Amino acid sequence: MRSASAWHTFERIRRLTRTGIADGEFLADLSRLLRESVPFDASFWTGADPVTMLATSPSRLENLGSGEYCDRYWENEFFVEDVNHFHTLAGLPTPTASLYRVTGGRPARSSRYHNVNLVQGLGDELRCVFRAGGDVWGYMCLWRAMPSCRACVRHASPTPSHPARAPS
Repeated sequence: MRSASAWHTFERIRRLTRTGIADGEFLADLSRLLRESVPFDASFWTGADPVTMLATSPSRLENLGSGEYCDRYWENEFFVEDVNHFHTLAGLPTPTASLYRVTGGRPARSSRYHNVNLVQGLGDELRCVFRAGGDVWGYMCLWRAMPSCRACVRHASPTPSHPARAPS
């Protein structure tokens, strides 16, 4: 059962997704609100095109340096067989997954863990696809430097299900 503060945070996030404009400020607010219930050390947030499911703007990186590993991250997403790809998560009933959970506590089974996470000093990751109905409108990845993000998975679902309004 979720705590009252987690429900309060969830309600604030749901309100934001219904009224917020999908821009950089929206992603910063979303990150700030989620961090109140789910601690994380680094994060990636982006809007997504509902037709192609490709990442679009706005996007936000937190505590990931200057983005020097972005090429590796997207190469892994599109060209390397791995776990928890966004397109796979998009088709799941709950489009959220922890790297540690899906690998049975053995993240070394993931090429992304070797090529992206370890080189940045990051451990577990929680990936999430934001949807409205069947349409994808964004992605999020949270990392912890600690060995596990089990609490992330417990608190992350349900995910925001309303797309934010596109900027005018």
